[in-house]
Amino acid sequence: MFDQVFILKLKRFGLFLLIYTASFFIFFKTLPYTLPFVLAIIIAFINKPFNNLLIKKFKLPISLSSIITTTITFSFIFYILTLITLKLITEAKNLLLKIPSVDVIYPYVQNLLISLEKHLRTLDPTIFKNIQNNLNTIFSTAFNMAQTLLNSLLSLAIKLPSLFLVIVITFIATYFMSKDITSYQIQFTKIFNEEGRKKFSEFSSESYKMLVNYLKSYSILVSLTFIESFIAFTSLKFNYALLLSLLCAFLDIFPILGIGLVYFSLAAYFLLVKNYYIAIALVIIYIIITIIRQIVEPKLVSSTLGLNPIFVLASIYIGVKAYGFLGMLYLLFLMVFYNILKKIKVI
Repeated sequence: MFDQVFILKLKRFGLFLLIYTASFFIFFKTLPYTLPFVLAIIIAFINKPFNNLLIKKFKLPISLSSIITTTITFSFIFYILTLITLKLITEAKNLLLKIPSVDVIYPYVQNLLISLEKHLRTLDPTIFKNIQNNLNTIFSTAFNMAQTLLNSLLSLAIKLPSLFLVIVITFIATYFMSKDITSYQIQFTKIFNEEGRKKFSEFSSESYKMLVNYLKSYSILVSLTFIESFIAFTSLKFNYALLLSLLCAFLDIFPILGIGLVYFSLAAYFLLVKNYYIAIALVIIYIIITIIRQIVEPKLVSSTLGLNPIFVLASIYIGVKAYGFLGMLYLLFLMVFYNILKKIKVI
């Protein structure tokens, strides 16, 4: 009934889907345990051209060049993180000093509740009950979010010693990986025949390009969110604009949370203190940033990864709806790797 070539391609795609799904699942399930080594592999691959440069130009042994590049890389990362942390601490301090005490906020809340009570008494009892249920849900959700945040901060404080251990292990693993990465590659490719080695080399090259392009595209999107937020908060004369912009950029990585958490929280606060201009401005800015993101993201990702914009849009929407951020990653990389294998004529 079907063409034999089509059946063969379908079988190959089924095998690819099975292997890809299993690999994706195993990778993210074991990531909490393998994170230092995954980071070490990534850093080692990034440092490889610099290692080769030191070896060729200065005739350094591989062990010495590896320790130099690893030390420089970690020193640079530590320096950047230190600068960001110090700036965040300063801005967080300013933010905490500017947040009004409970005694200041309480009269606003009390007046708001009295005003609401007057209006609600004129409503139908059924509508009143629905509003009451919705308010209970909102306050319950807000309380749970605050509790989760506090638990996360406490958990982070407890895990600081283990975080330091992860950094040390990553540093050591990066050094050994940088030193022996070429020999590891040679040993691995020995499992293939000549044709297999050629295909694997093409696959590795294309995958590296795609991964770099993917990281580049989302770095641009996150940077765009940071710049837009920083301009917005600076225009509104927020003294802690950098802190809030960095928080927006961080939350932008996770579609489930998103920048709405920052913008709507701030809008609610300014609404509470009767600064309606700032509250409305924040909501409008959030809508503008979201629209820009929805327009730019599919086009940028599709152009950098060489995918159809409709498929990218579908994978982002379906992935996020089904399994959140991981679901989006799964579908995007499924299309990416399928395109690579199709390009090198494996599928």
